[in-house]
Amino acid sequence: MATRSDNAAVEIAPAAPRGAAPRTADEGSGVVERRIKLLTSVLAPTTVLTALLFYYGYVATTAEYGYFGINLSSLRLSNQDFILRSAAALFLPVGALLFAALLGLWGHMAALRLIASGRRL
Repeated sequence: MATRSDNAAVEIAPAAPRGAAPRTADEGSGVVERRIKLLTSVLAPTTVLTALLFYYGYVATTAEYGYFGINLSSLRLSNQDFILRSAAALFLPVGALLFAALLGLWGHMAALRLIASGRRL
């Protein structure tokens, strides 16, 4: 500790290493910015997924009740109802995508085994 002439104690901060950026009082903002980036990287896909589920649920419900001539506004369904009804609408397309992915994986593994064995078709 160094002292001034009026005997008040003054603390001297250690010097920053050579080539390092000077420290500022705003150092905590880097942590906050990283947390905000992490939060937005999680929330953005969640928002898009929820919007898609709502859309498919709304379209499927409108088509289903429209077939019987029932106006959708008379049912007073909530947003949760539309999101829950989207599962039935998306079951077939998601199942087909999973089947295609498994088929592609099976084909890829078969091709790798064929290449590793050195045989030709």
